[in-house]
Amino acid sequence: MKTFIATIGIGKGTWGKVKRICSEEWDKIIVLGNEWARDTFKLDFPFQWILLDEQKDVCQLVDDIVGQLPEDIDEIYVNLISGSGREHVALLSSLLANNKTFKTVCVCDDGIKYYGV
Repeated sequence: MKTFIATIGIGKGTWGKVKRICSEEWDKIIVLGNEWARDTFKLDFPFQWILLDEQKDVCQLVDDIVGQLPEDIDEIYVNLISGSGREHVALLSSLLANNKTFKTVCVCDDGIKYYGV
C-alpha cells in the first residue's frame, strides 16, 4: 500500500509543499500534527489524522503514533518539511519501532523527487 506520511506544524508556509505531495497518487495519506494544525489544515483528499499531544514527551508520542499507524502500510514515503524536530523524531522512531522501512519525498524546483527508491 503506497502511503504518504507528513508532519504538519504551525508554519503555514510549508503546508503548500505538503499539499502538493498529497496530490500525487497515494493509496493512503497520513498527517500528524497538534490540535491547532488538525483544526486548520485542510485537504481535498481523504486522509488519516494522527493527533500529537504537545504536552507529551517524545517517547510518549512514539507510543501514540505506533498505536495509530495502520499495520498494512508497507511502501512508505515521508516528508518532514513541516512540523518540529520533536515531531520528526517521534514519527521516524515510530516507523523504526515497527520495523517499517521508508523513503523520502520532496518538492523541488523541478517537481517532486523521491529519494531512497
